[in-house]
Amino acid sequence: MHAEALTAAPRLAAALCSGLLLTTLPALATASCRQLLDDGLQPLPGCHLLAGQPVLDAQARSQLRHDADGLAVILAEGDFYYVHRNGRLLQVATLDNGPDDFQLGLVRGIVAGRYGYYDHDLVQRIAPQFDGALPFAPDSGSAGVCQGCRAVPASADGQHSLLGGRHWRIDLHGQPLP
Repeated sequence: MHAEALTAAPRLAAALCSGLLLTTLPALATASCRQLLDDGLQPLPGCHLLAGQPVLDAQARSQLRHDADGLAVILAEGDFYYVHRNGRLLQVATLDNGPDDFQLGLVRGIVAGRYGYYDHDLVQRIAPQFDGALPFAPDSGSAGVCQGCRAVPASADGQHSLLGGRHWRIDLHGQPLP
């Protein structure tokens, strides 16, 4: 490993652990990063992977097209990420071949392989503590979560399932529902 990579990795890990902030680091490894735009996925030069996480240099950050909520979408090594104008970066669940949509103001984020829920500023609202999670349902205001479960591919009718483990529903504050 390059000496540059050895000194940059702890800075990236610290930045990721302290609020999932983007950081400007030297390009250490080329990644297959693309930005999701209205006309599909487009290459995003200046986006690289470090320790499995995308890192955007100044060139990449300047090319991002943010929506009205301040969010841009990138695809890096098969995973979708929201990138906020404020510098936060969050891996999100994939839903119907795209990034998870916000439901009731929250989106499913994935941190260290665990699911939690985040607001439009990509601020954690429900800690990443679940092995599986479904989006919040607008009609009930609740979401299905599980421990010890695994996701199965969508069925022919597009339904996503979580099999095995213990399942329950939570409210918008992460509290279990009866």
